[in-house]
Amino acid sequence: MTDRSQSTDGAVFAIRLDARADHLMLVRQAIEGAVQPLGAGADLVNDIKLAVTEACSNVVKYAYADETGPMQITLNRIGESDIQIIVRDFGKWLDRSDRPAEEISGMGIPLIKSVAADQEISQSENGTEVSMTFALNGESEPDE
Repeated sequence: MTDRSQSTDGAVFAIRLDARADHLMLVRQAIEGAVQPLGAGADLVNDIKLAVTEACSNVVKYAYADETGPMQITLNRIGESDIQIIVRDFGKWLDRSDRPAEEISGMGIPLIKSVAADQEISQSENGTEVSMTFALNGESEPDE
């Protein structure tokens, strides 16, 4: 995992709060308020909120088992035309390999892939990081 999300230096926006379901609406509102001034149109704002909500929902569901821990959301400007949003937790995701496929085949990651121009997920003993890039000008197509 890279160190880029451990520090929020240079970030346009950063928030760190407990990974709880009742915080998801707060995250959505904060992300909307952060990306609109950067020139994101209504459709892009909705795609970003959807992707960030899915990533944060995964943190709430899987990162801390039956406990609560922090999640960090950071927004960085990349050049003039792209923004990067990183959702990070500091937990250990539950091993779900022994569960039936219908219980582990959520739609969150495929949904993120369908709306982000680029995405990357990395895991380590220090947590999981979901990095999503969105094109402000709408020219980049999402990864397939």
